[in-house]
Amino acid sequence: MRIIEKYIQALDIPAEIVWGMKDPILGRLLPMMKRNFPGAPVTETKGGHFLQEEFPVEIAASLLRIIDQIQISKSGETY
Repeated sequence: MRIIEKYIQALDIPAEIVWGMKDPILGRLLPMMKRNFPGAPVTETKGGHFLQEEFPVEIAASLLRIIDQIQISKSGETY
C-alpha cells in the first residue's frame, strides 16, 4: 500500500472520489484518499463495499465530469 500511495501522490490527473461510508473494508480510509487527492471533489454515500451496484448514477456522473476535464485539457486548456 505504501508503494501505491507514493505512486498516487505523484500523479497529476483530474480525480474525484465517490466513497461508501458504510464499506466495512474501506469506509474508514477516506481521510487517506483525501490526503492523496487533495483537490478532488468528494461524494460521500451511504453505500457499502459494492458502490457500483448501490450508487451507479453518482459514479457515472463523476466519470463524466472527469472525461469532460480530459477533453478540455486536450483542446489546449488545463485541468
